[in-house]
Amino acid sequence: MTLHGQRLFGRDQQTEHCFVDLGWSGFGRMGRLLDGGVTWLEVLRPHRSKPMDALLIEPVPRTLQTLA
Repeated sequence: MTLHGQRLFGRDQQTEHCFVDLGWSGFGRMGRLLDGGVTWLEVLRPHRSKPMDALLIEPVPRTLQTLA
């Protein structure tokens, strides 16, 4: 996925699974998507003409979850 001319993920990935949300409208699905390995890009306060802030939330690999 490319955002403003910059890749959000490593070049070695063949496929990218990313959910883009505007204003936390999909918050109820976050756990299911992250558990499924989908990266979440959340635009906090979307606006047509003002700069926007966003969070990139990446799932933790299962191997790291078992170590914690």
